[in-house]
This record gives sequence, structure tokens and C-alpha cells, in this order.
Amino acid sequence: MSEADRSGGCSQRPLGAFGERVSALGLGLGPLARAGADAPWEDTLAAALDLGVTTIDAAGGGLRRASEERLGPLLLGRHDDVFLSTRSAAREDGERPTPKSVRASLEESLRLLRTDRVDLYHVHDAADSAPGQLVQATLPALVEARERGDVRYVGVSTGRLDVLLDTLHAFPVDALLCYGKLDLVDASLAAEVLPAAAERGVAVVNASPLHSGALAAATPLRDAALDRARADGADLVRAALQFAAGFASVSTTLVGMASPLEVERVVRDFHAVPDGAEARLIAARGAAS
Repeated sequence: MSEADRSGGCSQRPLGAFGERVSALGLGLGPLARAGADAPWEDTLAAALDLGVTTIDAAGGGLRRASEERLGPLLLGRHDDVFLSTRSAAREDGERPTPKSVRASLEESLRLLRTDRVDLYHVHDAADSAPGQLVQATLPALVEARERGDVRYVGVSTGRLDVLLDTLHAFPVDALLCYGKLDLVDASLAAEVLPAAAERGVAVVNASPLHSGALAAATPLRDAALDRARADGADLVRAALQFAAGFASVSTTLVGMASPLEVERVVRDFHAVPDGAEARLIAARGAAS
């Protein structure tokens, strides 16, 4: 257990093979962005930083602009305190990821975030790219942005495992962000993508460890093992966080948090040693490092 774990704060992990360390938990801004201007943005960010959660990920999809616009003023003069990641505009903007659209999206993000660089920038919804264009044109355009200093690391974001594997084999990407494929419902990311990424020194970001909120809902999950575990007294949210924490080759796990109290709970549960019903569930699901 690290010093950070013992002191109640967030531990750090390597960012792939790049020699940089990032917080094992990342603050996802989706819930704050959905709540709007009246949400406790400043207090939640302060609580995260106080507990060592220095990986900050702007919301994706249709919430990206609102997320970046709120975050930018809060990071003025503090950019060096965080590892900042964001993504290109989503398909809702009406255009597939292309070199032109991704460059325009990056320029907008830099403006809204009030910064001259983003630490990690992903081509969002990479599966929507035209065949061949992702590795032949779009990612090379981001490499040019990396060479200019606009971004430090280049990644792709998708829930499609085939796209992640194809990208790994075809392009020297720095990072992969995957959502909904490394949790108690679906852990398929672990079978091929994690080993392939580790072999290449590519950082892996696990998003949505609560399976898009399904594990936090009170309704039945239609998964007999999970429903039995809940009936047995397992806290599925705590178990999901502890399950995600068990994959040490994941550089950071992004969790949407919308209040200081939620930040404190998530940090605590992520670093807690599983026991009781949660431990039995995690063992049955086969968490591995």
C-alpha cells in the first residue's frame, strides 16, 4: 500500500511506459456538466485535488463544451497541478472524426479551457471514423499537434474493442480510453486489449466503471450473479470501484463525481481492501492485475 493510500488520498500509477505518473482515479466531469452552472464545480475540484485526484477529464459527447467552459476558469494558474484530458467533438456535431474536425475541436478546447496545451487528447468515438482515415490522417494530425506542443499525449476513445486493437496494431498511439468494457458487468477489455497495450507501453484509461450507472441503480440488473450479490449484502458501487482498482495495468479509472462528499467516498472505496460480499463478488468476476 502506498503512502497515498495510507493517508486516505489517491494513489498514483504509471502512464503507460512514458515515465510519468498520474492519479489512479480520475475526476470525470460528466455529472457536474449535466447539473449545470449551479453544481459545486469549485468545491468538487478542490476536494479532488486535496485527495490527490489530479487526473481531470472533461465530459465527452454533447456535454464537452459546457464541461470545458466551466473547468477553464477554475484551472487558471493551476494547470501544472493537474493531468488534463479531453476529447474531440462527438458525432452529434454532425461530422465524422476527420483531421479538419479534430483540429477545430482541439482549438476550441484550448480556448474554452484557457490553456495552451492539453495533457491527453483523444479522438472521441473513434469507431465513427471512415475506414482507414483514423490511422492514415486523423491521428497523424494529432501527432502534428503534439509536436507543436498543443497536446502532450495522443489517444483514441471508444467502446469498441476491435477499434482499439486495430489502432494498437496500426499506429503508435500513446493512450486508449475505453468505456463500459472493464467493470462487473463486462470485463472484456482485460482479455486482449490490456495485454496488447502493456506490451507496447500504451496507457489505458478505464471509463465508466459503474457500467454507465447501471451498478448504482436500485433496479434489478438482469445478471443473476450481481443480483444475488446485492441480495447477499454487497454494495455494488463499492465492489465496482474495488474491481476496477484491481487492474494495476490501467493507468487511471475515470469516475463521474458531482460533489466533495462523492469524491471522498469514491477515493475511499476505490482504495479499500475488498471484504465480505464485495470480496466474494470480485473473486467470482475474476479481477486481475
